[in-house]
Amino acid sequence: MPQLSATNEFISLFTQGQRRLYAYIRSQVFNSHDADDLFQDVSKALWEHFDEFQPGTDFVRWACAFARFHVLAHHRHRKELAAILGDDLLDEIADEVCQLDETIDPRAEALVDCLPQLPLAARRMLEQRFVQEMTVAEIAAHQGRTVSAVYKTLQKARDALFDCIEAAMIRRAVR
Repeated sequence: MPQLSATNEFISLFTQGQRRLYAYIRSQVFNSHDADDLFQDVSKALWEHFDEFQPGTDFVRWACAFARFHVLAHHRHRKELAAILGDDLLDEIADEVCQLDETIDPRAEALVDCLPQLPLAARRMLEQRFVQEMTVAEIAAHQGRTVSAVYKTLQKARDALFDCIEAAMIRRAVR
């Protein structure tokens, strides 16, 4: 366990990066309660292993890499999100979240919470459109649907995400 002189450094680095670390964990775990539990476990483990951190390097990257092992262990037991979204999408989300600026937009945090609430077909279509950067025509051909049907599904998904994010912002404002 780190010595007292390291305590202040850990607290400072952890405080600066905890929102990004939580966002990373939340992007990888479907259930918010599981994410909260994992965040607590990872936070404790980070403190216990802080003597392995290389000063001058990116604390959040180190913490996210450390958290990845906890998330993988969680998925071995739960196998929920990996089956829904796939490892490639999870890795891409994780990379993006870890690279976010320290001042994460609360809407981005809400988006991480809202995405898993969409139907699987809508999430897959959003992945094709925005992660794989497929055109609407390509998605339609790939899924055997009309272009109009794809546009409607994407619009419904955007509307559902907008409503969910707005509700999250209202809940946050009430706190």
